Amino acid sequence: MFTNEEFKKTFTDWSSVAQGMVARFRTVYSKFIDDPWIEEFVNELKSESKEFDLWWSMHNVKTADNRFKTIIHPVLCKLDFEETSLLVADNTSLIMNVFTPLAGTDTKEKIIQFLMSQTVLWHTYNSLNLFFH
Repeated sequence: MFTNEEFKKTFTDWSSVAQGMVARFRTVYSKFIDDPWIEEFVNELKSESKEFDLWWSMHNVKTADNRFKTIIHPVLCKLDFEETSLLVADNTSLIMNVFTPLAGTDTKEKIIQFLMSQTVLWHTYNSLNLFFH
């Protein structure tokens, strides 16, 4: 999210998404403040990303909530999702993020069409592979 310039381009509003991620991460960080690994991880991000360093120093905290995210996929182009973060019941240190295609957009149809085309390609490849061996 912070160290890969190509990945940043997949978000239409990367700055806002990334700032929200830092604020939510700070909430989780507070539970593990004495863990040397997490402190090292934060220091690495601060040294590798001027944006992370700036936003981390702001001390913003945000709890998990429903969010909307638009990403630019290299093949499917613009995809709109609703992101929901859920705590895992057996281990509240784990968070599961669910991305659901946003209603009223063509995201669901694009994904289904893409997956169907990949399935056809896979079956075609396997059929040819069996035929030629």
